[in-house]
Amino acid sequence: MNTHVWNEDCTLTFSVTDQSTKCESENFTATVIVKPGLPAPDIKINDEAKEVCYDVETPIDLTLASSYNYASSSVAFAYYMADAKTGHVLDGPISSLDGSFSSSIKSLGIKDDVVFYAYAYDSKSGCMSPVSNSVGIKVNPLPIPTISVSADKLCPDESVTLKVNETFDSYY
Repeated sequence: MNTHVWNEDCTLTFSVTDQSTKCESENFTATVIVKPGLPAPDIKINDEAKEVCYDVETPIDLTLASSYNYASSSVAFAYYMADAKTGHVLDGPISSLDGSFSSSIKSLGIKDDVVFYAYAYDSKSGCMSPVSNSVGIKVNPLPIPTISVSADKLCPDESVTLKVNETFDSYY
């Protein structure tokens, strides 16, 4: 048995030989029809979702950046979300008919760095595209300041000084 990957339609002609009798068959033909394939989608993510603060509501918008026209009633997309460090799939497939997907950091429960990737699937041909590029979300931890107080007991009209032991960009 021989296996070959086909990229275009073709007709094969072959014969077989019986090893014990050394008799060879007549020629047989087989036609291989290759269904049209789909290119890997090229996806992009909105700029504000590329780097976010932990547990802060941030919208996520994934869209197609491909120049290929996937417009067909038989093509759908499946997005997957995976842990950026381990590659373990956290969510998916998330279906999309037009290649776009919108959600938010909180609604997807994103707590650590993740990546998204997608496949296109043609239900008419039964063919799936290769995997898309991946787009990532970096999740930064919220700052946890250490605050010291100059006095823990006060009399009326006295003041207290609060000191933050780390340097931050701003204080409120």
